[in-house]
Amino acid sequence: VAQSLTYSYNSVAQEVVCAEDAISGLPGIVDRLGGTRVMVVCGPSILGESDVVTRVQAALGDRCVGLFSGVA
Repeated sequence: VAQSLTYSYNSVAQEVVCAEDAISGLPGIVDRLGGTRVMVVCGPSILGESDVVTRVQAALGDRCVGLFSGVA
């Protein structure tokens, strides 16, 4: 008996960048991916123990529309 495999897959556009100047390059990455709004996702320690999220939000400006810091 032949079986049919049917499925759907949607991929979100993404890019992983690791560099000293990565934060300043975020607006260009968002443009290249065709994005207009960004939600920052991080863990509570990166939010509370560093200024990374603040710098990311500043670099993104009005494009940053949300923050979720509950990643364990």
